[in-house]
Amino acid sequence: MKDFNYYNPSRIVFHKELAKALDEAKNFLRVSKAMIMTDPGLASLPVFQHLLSSMNAIGFPYEIYANVKPNPIDTLVTEASEALICSDADVVIGFGGGSSIDTAKATAVLKTNGGTLKDYYGMNTVPLKPLPVITIPTTAGSGAEITQVISIIDTQEMTKAQIGSPLCIPPVAILCPAVFKDTPSSVSSIAAFDALTHCLEGYTNAKANPVTEALSLHAFGILYPAIRDFSDCPNDEELASNMILGSNMAAMTISNIGTGNCHNIARAIGGHFDIPHGLSLSILLPHILNFNLDVCEKKYADCARIAKITNKSMNDRESAQALILEVQKLRHSLGMPDNFKELGMTTDQESMDSIIKNAMKSHTSTVSKGAAPKYADADAIYRLIMAAYEGQKITF
Repeated sequence: MKDFNYYNPSRIVFHKELAKALDEAKNFLRVSKAMIMTDPGLASLPVFQHLLSSMNAIGFPYEIYANVKPNPIDTLVTEASEALICSDADVVIGFGGGSSIDTAKATAVLKTNGGTLKDYYGMNTVPLKPLPVITIPTTAGSGAEITQVISIIDTQEMTKAQIGSPLCIPPVAILCPAVFKDTPSSVSSIAAFDALTHCLEGYTNAKANPVTEALSLHAFGILYPAIRDFSDCPNDEELASNMILGSNMAAMTISNIGTGNCHNIARAIGGHFDIPHGLSLSILLPHILNFNLDVCEKKYADCARIAKITNKSMNDRESAQALILEVQKLRHSLGMPDNFKELGMTTDQESMDSIIKNAMKSHTSTVSKGAAPKYADADAIYRLIMAAYEGQKITF
């Protein structure tokens, strides 16, 4: 067994009653007033009123910033941080998907460290402990509720920049199935592919260790069937619990060892064309799995078996191929696009050069450095993007 280390300081509060979970988080952190960060769409839904009524029920004062946008851009995150700096809140609550949570984490960094976002791009560049953050994910996807990485669109470079530090790991994450069930299914489906990709890129990771392998494989085993069945049974509490817990367990993996080529390329595409991250991943994932097949056959077979995608008569190769086809089928069953062309992406030389450059940068200069099980050079990345752009169907 190779030497390894694993770190996860987040207190995870899994509770069916949001008010009780918030009260536990408030008492644990010894805080008195919150700044809630969320997006305008979520703020208009009953699930947000559920949060506010829960805050009121336990006497937890708050202010609200509800201007978070998908794929948060640096200018709006700076605006949010100014609202926090002018507030007397001593804790930030990130309520929503990865964009709201990353915005909360970024503003918490600027509150105590000052400066600008660019000052902290890269790994281990945050010198002072951020303001405490309580995360409440409303989707099973990004895993941002317990990860050390913050993703922000740099509007000058037109790329998705990352701030990464163990200090950025939120001290408390609240997992509440009732909150998750109230999220629109279209949002849940897109986010779910992020979690699914975390499982697969965590388990096959070149930096994997016994802890991350156990977490990511078990996560896939409960997450895949839940994603498959949840759209037909959106009020099923057990499915909602498995989705949000599976997503969280996968996040415990990638926070330590990073992600692979699917995330590297999706971040680059999302930064350039403002395509939702989960959507980019869902289009790319079958192609990345197929690209990795020769080096990940055994581990893909493990995933297929734990999720009951395969049967006992199938060997590793057949099971791995079944996994790839099933992921492709799942995307279709959820009504998601299979290509980038219909999302407005273009393949002009300038765009492709920028995307390939930034995808390769992710492989060498972030927490994901050396994480991909198979190295993708510029030519391989180009071929993968074009296959996903055209929506080429994988067959065996």
